[in-house]
Amino acid sequence: MFNIFENNTKDFEFLLQSMGQQIYVDGLPYQAIISQQKSIKTKNDIFISTKEPLERGATVFYKGLHWLLQSPMVVPRVNSYKGLLTLAEHEITFNLKDLEDKNGLRPVKYLLKVPAVVSLTGDFTGNYSTGLGGDTLASEIHVFVTDNAKTRRVQALLQQGNEVQIVFGGFLYEALGVSTVSKGVLEITFKQTLLNDSVDLENGIAWQDEYFPDDWQDRIDDTMLQVYPNGILPVEELEVPEDDNGGWGSSGSWG
Repeated sequence: MFNIFENNTKDFEFLLQSMGQQIYVDGLPYQAIISQQKSIKTKNDIFISTKEPLERGATVFYKGLHWLLQSPMVVPRVNSYKGLLTLAEHEITFNLKDLEDKNGLRPVKYLLKVPAVVSLTGDFTGNYSTGLGGDTLASEIHVFVTDNAKTRRVQALLQQGNEVQIVFGGFLYEALGVSTVSKGVLEITFKQTLLNDSVDLENGIAWQDEYFPDDWQDRIDDTMLQVYPNGILPVEELEVPEDDNGGWGSSGSWG
């Protein structure tokens, strides 16, 4: 018997099967419908429709590009969930070399490379420069990234009193603070600062000093940029920064 009060879920399932596309959400395979409505006037924003709600802050890989889900998907529409994706067109590298957990461990790959949405603002930070003998104004940017266990280490580094710097657009920026107001998304505010000899502009890495290891390329963690068709995420390896023999220690779990 036909029930007029029954929710019809078959329509969206049919659309998903006929129009759905293979995407990756946080590196794992997923099926969704991607669309761009006329109300969206920028190419940097598209809509995503799914059968189940995705968490705000999810990183979506679609057509060779990374997108950040910045709107919550909490209200179902025609038995589906709809959200707005913003193009994460920048790749930012965070140097977590000085961070250790409560067990004295850090990631073997401590150069965390992530897709990010960067917003240029009209805000400026005033500083007194002894070298210039006067006040200077430094421009600010906001960097939006997925809030997860790895990116939270940036906040932990700041809370431990360490300096966090990034290279963006050929300039050096220093972190002022981290906001978690938007659940699922970290908003990190940076101010522009002076370049120094420890900055690798070519590879976009801000080192804490002029020294950097010969195996620095093996220290890059780009797992947030990769996709895993088999549905299995790689296991992270941790190390003791230096053991009794002056070498690198063994693995453990972060926490």
